[in-house]
Amino acid sequence: MNLKFNSNSKIASESMYLDRMSEEYLVDDLDGIYLGKSDVYKLPVLLDLDKMMNKNIAVLGMSGSGKSYFLKSFIIRSNLQRNSSVLIVDWNNEYSEVVKYLGGKTLRLGSNFKINLFDLYDMRNVRNVREISDAISYSINLDQDENYAVYSKVLTIRSRKGAINLNKLITEFKKDGNNKSDKLASKLLQLNGSPMYADKTDFPIYTLLNDVVSIDFSTLRDNTQRNEISKSIFRIILELMHNTAINKTGRGTEKLIILDEAWRLIKNSEDVGVMFREGRKYGFCVAVATQMVNDINNEVISNSACMFLFRLQNEGDYKLLVDCGIIKEEDKRKIMQLPVGGCMISMALTYNNGRISKFFIESIDGITTSTYKIIGEKMQKIVSYKLFMGSTKKLMISNEQREHLIGFLAENNNEVEDIQLIKFMAGLKIERFEIIYYLRSIGLKDAEIVSAYDRAFPFAR
Repeated sequence: MNLKFNSNSKIASESMYLDRMSEEYLVDDLDGIYLGKSDVYKLPVLLDLDKMMNKNIAVLGMSGSGKSYFLKSFIIRSNLQRNSSVLIVDWNNEYSEVVKYLGGKTLRLGSNFKINLFDLYDMRNVRNVREISDAISYSINLDQDENYAVYSKVLTIRSRKGAINLNKLITEFKKDGNNKSDKLASKLLQLNGSPMYADKTDFPIYTLLNDVVSIDFSTLRDNTQRNEISKSIFRIILELMHNTAINKTGRGTEKLIILDEAWRLIKNSEDVGVMFREGRKYGFCVAVATQMVNDINNEVISNSACMFLFRLQNEGDYKLLVDCGIIKEEDKRKIMQLPVGGCMISMALTYNNGRISKFFIESIDGITTSTYKIIGEKMQKIVSYKLFMGSTKKLMISNEQREHLIGFLAENNNEVEDIQLIKFMAGLKIERFEIIYYLRSIGLKDAEIVSAYDRAFPFAR
């Protein structure tokens, strides 16, 4: 018996409905930096800075959403995989472990990092003398006449032998022997002890962009001093960017400049926008992270070819991004439901002629060097990042409560007392049995939990 098969693929295909792929096609690229798996098809998402319209990155998300974790993983992978140099402006000492892990150096302003501002300028240039007098005047609120007096005095002593520093400037005013100069000398004494007005610079400043370096602002006395010094640090970085030749065609030659907690810096320095422009021009990767969209200006957004959007703070942030055309309403709804570590990536790629490609990642698959410390009355418990995150994700609480909990630990440099942790979780309206389950899961013994509860709520019984 002969069997005959008839087939008509055209007719068959016309009768079938094929839905459009819900994720864009991901180009295979072994040179990219691995970020995580895509939300729908679980495909690896790689970030290749060489295929971006520029290398600048903006990272937006509420506290505890995963911004810093992403940046730390990005720094480690970039350095190990592509030998990238990294300069971190670290406002709260969050990156010292990463820098140590990579064999870099943490420069603590006022501690192991002091600068003589005069060393940073070519004093033969009158414009530089003007900048220095302006910086001094800004720091101690000099009036216009006093500013001019400082400017004139620096012009007078710049041609003499030897380095110029604050003490030499004060001495020159005292030599004048008049009340006006004595008064100005007394005002200048306020700068004694400032990390920016040391007798000499104790670090080879022009090597900042050559290795893995963190400039730690957390050792400064207050935000006012941080804001003042950040302007000078930014001027130093910009000068280094101008003097550093970047091979735009070479792969793995990134020089990364990381600005975390950037809202503090952006609100106090117009140089951030300039830095993004210069980064785009010279091939640097400038990465900025902040909690609120309003904190960054249009110059930063327009000069960033890549944007990472974690869950945002409020409705106003989403509205601003929708109005700017960065996201659509359907993107907004999805971002609002993202878990900790999940994000949307918006990329302007060269092979798409700058057309924006968007990908959702279910969770950043990072590298971490962090640990968490829980301090009790008679114990200290070191909790690994993996255990902490795993236990936190298993809690039967809302995403918002979970993000607040992660943010609370981050704000305390991942170190809290057991009673602080219990009180904070109770303040989030987390049930007592959930808190006990959580403390057990991160390694506390029952006796330690009972003791912590008795000290946290002594009259609860």
